[in-house]
Amino acid sequence: MKGKACVYLIICFLICGSFLHPQETIKFPNSLSKSSNQFLNPPGRWIDISQTKNSQRKNETDYSLDSIYIIYLGGSLGKVEYLYDNQGKLSSYIYSYWDGDKWTTFWRNSNTYNFAGKIQTILQERLNYDKWKSLMRENYSYDSLSRESNYFVELWGFEQWNNWFRYSIRYDSMGNPIEQINEDWIDTSWNYSSKVTTTYYENGNKASDLFELWNDNKWVIDKERVFEYDYQWNLISIVVNQWDGSQWINFAKNSIHYDNNMTEQLVEVWQNSEWANDSRILNEYDENNYPIIINFETWNNNHWISANGPLVLKNPDDTRIGFLSNEISFFYSPLTGITNERNNSLSEYKLSQNFPNPFNPTTKIRYQILTAGLITLKVFDMLGKAVATLVNEYKTAGSYEVEFNISSDEVTSPLPSGVYFYQLRAGDYAETRKLILMK
Repeated sequence: MKGKACVYLIICFLICGSFLHPQETIKFPNSLSKSSNQFLNPPGRWIDISQTKNSQRKNETDYSLDSIYIIYLGGSLGKVEYLYDNQGKLSSYIYSYWDGDKWTTFWRNSNTYNFAGKIQTILQERLNYDKWKSLMRENYSYDSLSRESNYFVELWGFEQWNNWFRYSIRYDSMGNPIEQINEDWIDTSWNYSSKVTTTYYENGNKASDLFELWNDNKWVIDKERVFEYDYQWNLISIVVNQWDGSQWINFAKNSIHYDNNMTEQLVEVWQNSEWANDSRILNEYDENNYPIIINFETWNNNHWISANGPLVLKNPDDTRIGFLSNEISFFYSPLTGITNERNNSLSEYKLSQNFPNPFNPTTKIRYQILTAGLITLKVFDMLGKAVATLVNEYKTAGSYEVEFNISSDEVTSPLPSGVYFYQLRAGDYAETRKLILMK
């Protein structure tokens, strides 16, 4: 278990991409320890999986993130629902888990904003016997230029708020955050815990982070993080080195791969004088460059296998949230790729995400085929057993829409709530997507 915890810390350390925003503190609802969180939150911005080489969306319409669904290996399922105020700002988000026959609300975060529209507080509460009980409160302060300058966290206990953690940020003349000092509340006073000093290239891209720990009333060098870019200044790797007292030694590396969007983050650790695969995060996007699925895999016996690991994403308020899970799916309103699907000439085979999703009892699925031929569209359960055949006939080239109704004759037996897959086959082309039935 200690080995897994260490790996998770390495992964979270590596997927930090630039200076930590106070509004980017990661939250793990599955409750990592405080000491782990401090290592999980080195000052550095988490890499945004929606990062693209070309920042322009293919569709000019913006979409709100409605919800995310979290799948844990072992069968557990969770979801986060996002709520917005009349200005379109995130007002709260609620986490629930599936207990077998219904969703059970577990915790929620509620935001307040200052006059400039900046986050002022985030209150986390847990539902206990139909009453919300305070757990944690995050507080943000800004300087005269509206830059985040201070951040501190309080925990609720003994019927009062208690100091827990804080940090402050210092900027250079160009507005780049160059120093962050972290402090813990111990007994009755604030105590230094760690410091990060950041350097930049002339174009403003981050060059390095130096991590120091407070020990025996002095700062002691611990690690450094070095950022590498391609010729277009896309971030392609983050290398972490450990200071052994006299020199830097290799520790871990995160290599970032793109296909317009960031598609993979590969984590390697330094073992036996070479880099060895450890884990990876895979990202999928819709045609408008919105993230729709992220997966975690670990390297085991010389091949990749699905596993529960730290998956981190950006909330609509620019905070980060993380889950020790296998997969996270994103759903938007209006649904990208369906409500405003482009009417270009046919140029590819395509299977769109069903809408609505989750659904009960009906949902619609759109698909596009390039050439005429025999087309099949089937729904499968988690074991790979076909539970419904929606299409099995000759089709000409074009775009189609089919409705899936769990009460229709196509369904071979009553379907319980859960995760299912639907697969389109057209000649040599095959694509599979996931849908969620919630009764």
